[in-house]
Amino acid sequence: MKLPKLTVGVVLYHGLHYLEHSIASLLAQQYDGELEFLFRDQSPGQEAKQHLEKIMPEVFPKKIKIETGDNRGHSGGHNCLMRQMTGKYYVAASNDMLYAPDAFALVIAALEQNPEYEVATAKSLVWDFAKNKKTKRFDSVGVGLTRSQYFFDIGQGEADYGQYDGRREIFGPSGALMFVSKQALSDIAYHIDTNEVEYYDEVLHYKNDIDFAYRLFWAGKKTMLVPEAHVWHDRQMGNGGTSANLLQRLKHRKTMPRWAKTSSFFGQLVILQKHVFGRGHSFAIVGIALGRLLFQFLFSLFTEPYVLTALFRFTRQQNAIQRKKIATIAQSPAIELERFFGNQVAFTELKKVTAATVVILDFFKGKKVVTNVKSLLKQQTDFALHIRVADNSCDSQNASLLLPLSKNQQVDVVINNANLGYPMGNNAGAAEASGEVIFVINPDIEAPDPKTLQKMADYLSANSDVAIVGPRQKNPDGSYEYTARRFPGIIAQIARRTALRQLSYFQKIIEKYENKSMNMNKTQDVEWLQSSFWAVRKDFWDYLGGFDEYYYVFMSDVEMCFQAWKMDMRVVYLPDIEVEADGIRSSAGSLSDFFKKRLVRVHMRDAIKYHWRHLLLRLPPVKGD
Repeated sequence: MKLPKLTVGVVLYHGLHYLEHSIASLLAQQYDGELEFLFRDQSPGQEAKQHLEKIMPEVFPKKIKIETGDNRGHSGGHNCLMRQMTGKYYVAASNDMLYAPDAFALVIAALEQNPEYEVATAKSLVWDFAKNKKTKRFDSVGVGLTRSQYFFDIGQGEADYGQYDGRREIFGPSGALMFVSKQALSDIAYHIDTNEVEYYDEVLHYKNDIDFAYRLFWAGKKTMLVPEAHVWHDRQMGNGGTSANLLQRLKHRKTMPRWAKTSSFFGQLVILQKHVFGRGHSFAIVGIALGRLLFQFLFSLFTEPYVLTALFRFTRQQNAIQRKKIATIAQSPAIELERFFGNQVAFTELKKVTAATVVILDFFKGKKVVTNVKSLLKQQTDFALHIRVADNSCDSQNASLLLPLSKNQQVDVVINNANLGYPMGNNAGAAEASGEVIFVINPDIEAPDPKTLQKMADYLSANSDVAIVGPRQKNPDGSYEYTARRFPGIIAQIARRTALRQLSYFQKIIEKYENKSMNMNKTQDVEWLQSSFWAVRKDFWDYLGGFDEYYYVFMSDVEMCFQAWKMDMRVVYLPDIEVEADGIRSSAGSLSDFFKKRLVRVHMRDAIKYHWRHLLLRLPPVKGD
């Protein structure tokens, strides 16, 4: 496939140690089309230009055109190069980045095949330059935002478990790497008075890529993530973590120089004026954005007062900012922006299960585990099945019952040297899990149907948006356990363990939490499932790091289901698949049992930890509600 002419623009400012690696990877691009390289050295003494001419004399000016000029920042530097481009697309590239040989070809081919997109970016992973190592941690897969107008690099700091594989639309490209058509640049350009045409807004030094993404959005220009194209970035600034990690952001903030903090606050003010206030956003969005701005102001006032000097600059440049706001095209309605809120985690389709791992956590139930494992070995599956038993008992006699199981090649036994608790114990069992699915199974639950595991795996394969499935659970007396419940509320959890449960008002609250009105014969989405018998997508499990070890025994299954729905992945109850349990609930008991039963105390403690963490969090939307 013949590809169109591509202009590659790189703005240089110091960073000499990167150049022999980064520029070499640019020149090594396997691109079936014409490549135009335009460089601009903005270093004070033209150091970058001189260094490149010294180490690559055969390249300049035959393959790369390089100019020098005053330091106009990222925005002004790329604007100078964009005004000279002759290609159909422009790549705003970085000098502190390595590029896979096929990166440019893959991205441009994707844009040519999908003409509804005019902007794109690639999967950017971390380049550990000090160790000369390409890592599997994300630097960025594009710009994300929250309702409060906090902006972040999607995926930053996360390990790559495939959560951003598959082409998709994103809010915008990171300023470190952007592919954009010449037509899109022309459509959003600023032509104000006799000034030179601006593509990036040169008022901004920080958050210019956010402004650019907003302007693309308003103009109806769609941005595509092309994750099969890889680059590696040694980010020098802006590594602030994901949208959800406030502590990480504050820790990172301490490492930022004063000018960067001030420029960031100035950029936030400009973004709010140009793209939030008076742009048709809901009152809720505007209110949340104002609340966050007030928090930023108060935080800076008491801890970093120098940041507030950005207010004087903001005031002085009001005329220019307002004129550019008026000149910004606004075709797309603001409500369409809401689909980009959050990290946009989405795992690719699970086409076929080739292998799976069963994890059984034991605590003084060795005999039941042995019976259960023998039953599981009779399961009829099209995929390879491996069983891992983790023992928390710290008891040699119990261990002696389990260890012979490992004589079977399908079974491993892990004897933990301490009672690690439920989340950590299961995670230890799953540490070397293989395959696409993890089954979490309690020792006292058996599956009479030899096709149980196959059916659960098939459901995950057939429904790519499902993270967790669980079967109907039958008790010895023939009744069914209410394993599917609603997310717990503080009142419900207090009432069900106290005398309040006798009052009709609180009975209704408890029944709603326990989901007593649920049709237990119907396949349906549920808020959360008890993890007594689960099938979980392994990529989702790995992304979360397994069960959350913030908890000791309870609530980690609630937490995992909460995270699934937060990522717009479903949790499904499957009554067509039935398993049998012993009907014993270890955490049963009232508040009066607090001093009698240790597990009641542990359950209450874990519940308190859960409610403290979720105190200010909104419940994610659940499709079955």
